[in-house]
Order: sequence, then C-alpha cells, then structure tokens
Amino acid sequence: MMKRRIASSMLVMFVAVSAASICQELVPPIPAGNVKAPFLIGVLAYYAMRREIGYAVAASVWCAMMNDGLGMMPWGVSLLSFAAFVALCRLVFRRQMAESTFSCMISAVAGGMLTDVLQYAALLASGVYEAVPFHFLLMRLAVMAAAAFVVTGIVAGFARYLDYTSSNAGFENDGDTFSWDSI
Repeated sequence: MMKRRIASSMLVMFVAVSAASICQELVPPIPAGNVKAPFLIGVLAYYAMRREIGYAVAASVWCAMMNDGLGMMPWGVSLLSFAAFVALCRLVFRRQMAESTFSCMISAVAGGMLTDVLQYAALLASGVYEAVPFHFLLMRLAVMAAAAFVVTGIVAGFARYLDYTSSNAGFENDGDTFSWDSI
C-alpha cells in the first residue's frame, strides 16, 4: 500500500510540474515589469505547505531544474532559492498558518519575491544584466507578489484535486479535518 501511495504521489507531482512548466512557458509575461507568472513556485508552495517533507524536497529539486531551464538562468539559482523557500515554509509558515490553499498562496508571495531577487543578483553578478533603477525592482517585486498569490491559488487547488482523486489526501471539511477522520 505504501509503495502505491508513493507511486501515485510521484505521478501527481509529475503531472503538476509538467502542467506548471507548460503554463510558465506559454503564458506571456505580465507587461508591468516583464514578470512571468511563477507556476512552478505554486507547485512548490503546495508541496512545502501541504505534503510531507520528502515530497517538498523532491518538488524543490524538480521545479528548480525546470525553472532554471525555462528561464535560461544560471544553473543552481532556483535550487538555492527553492531550498531556502522550503526551509522557510517548513520552519516558519507551517507553524504559523493552518494547512490550506490560502496558506500556500501567502507563502508563495515570499517564494516568488525571494526567487526574483536571487535571479536578478545572479544575472547581475554574471554580467548578463546591468543594474536597473530601484523603483523598477520594487515594481517588479510587487507584480511578482501579486502573480505568485493568484497563480498559486490555481496551482495548489489543482494539485490538491489531483492528490484527492488519486487517494493521496482526503478532502477537507469546514472543521479543517479530513472527511473520513471526522466524526
């Protein structure tokens, strides 16, 4: 039974990462700040906030590889950012917020901004980009925060639905418990 749950969980992760990668690549950037919607951070936020640590680590590596490849970033930047984001979720956010799609959305704001700052610093250090005005960076971070919040609501809801339909997780009722566990 346990091996079947691991296999179905990894299949769900494969579908979620694949769908997020396709969306991140095909959805045009937001004109204000030229920000790509962070669909992969939405997947990572779901696994960091709602699933076990092993799945969060696997998702951080997989999403980081896809994010760096799609964004043509220096390799390792997203892995550093995503690993720090998982640690932040596990050590801070999960202790402060109830497990829900909304908590995924809130945490993804931090993940999106962290990733954007680290990617900018890496591109600046490698000489690919020149420094941009500070007000542009602030505007870009604000757009990234809004995009991460909205996109993660969709992505985390989709991933939770996939987990529910594959019996990896139960559906929640208003008491924040799982249906077959509540009396």
